[in-house]
Amino acid sequence: MAKKTLHFTCYRIVKSETLFSTSNIVKDLCDALVVNETVESRLISLGTRKESKSRHVLSWYEKSEDEASISFVIVRMNLSDNVKEIKKRLLTEKLFMIEDLSTHELGAGNGVYSSHYYVSMNSKYLISNCGKIKYLENYINTYLNSDYKLVPLIDDKEVVRLKDVDSVEFFGSSEEFVMSKKSKGNNSLISGLLHASLKSLSLISEINSLEEEKMANCISATLKIKISGKDTYGDLQNTLGAILKPIGNLDNVAVITKDGRKLVKGSSLVVMRNVEIEDDNNYISETKLKLELERVLSEITRGEDEKCRIET
Repeated sequence: MAKKTLHFTCYRIVKSETLFSTSNIVKDLCDALVVNETVESRLISLGTRKESKSRHVLSWYEKSEDEASISFVIVRMNLSDNVKEIKKRLLTEKLFMIEDLSTHELGAGNGVYSSHYYVSMNSKYLISNCGKIKYLENYINTYLNSDYKLVPLIDDKEVVRLKDVDSVEFFGSSEEFVMSKKSKGNNSLISGLLHASLKSLSLISEINSLEEEKMANCISATLKIKISGKDTYGDLQNTLGAILKPIGNLDNVAVITKDGRKLVKGSSLVVMRNVEIEDDNNYISETKLKLELERVLSEITRGEDEKCRIET
């Protein structure tokens, strides 16, 4: 049987401004799932105005044996004239697997399948192959009425200490930066700097008549942010993680070290794991994948806990 490789990015789960604060996110989610028994009750609309017809739903989940972690699948649905429509009866089930979408006849449904991604998390860390983490973060917070933040886990093999970093450089078109008016802290700082640079350009050129969205597509900008902080592992994670989070394309980020060395791809700074899983006619077993994700999550948790223990 052929195998499929899935690429997962690792994140810290933070509920406050304190990086290593503990959370009850697994319990919160499990409690909510008990109340919302059907798939339909977990449908949430997310996205910008252009994506207002996009809905996300937690379609399948399973807890670990010790209930310390939970793995689940998020399906993205679009209300449009397309194929692979999700029938109403599937949404009235407690759970459905991705393979179920192929075994149900197409017909009048409640949305059109667009994509799906996998998630596994415990109280400290989360791993997912979600392309845009803001969707997952928004889904969790909307569903739980909470304020959890998913901060990329920084690979300290590339940058061992924050004192080694001189600055972080962002380049490319502004459409590749995630600019959210609701962002706080470093996220809004980066977005605000880029926004200000675009406005400044409009004052000295003939592009001030362009709509802001068109400006974002035709203007390239480079931002350079100087870095300073305490020489601790926690400070490294907190600072670089928060800075990289709002960037849509991490390959457009370069970390400049004080010895002049450049890490051309910011994506190399983020902890990622590849998971191989058996592929049966383009479908994988959610249950088998869950076991693999639990193994990876446990490995990450042990490693990070040990680094924090050594530092303290």
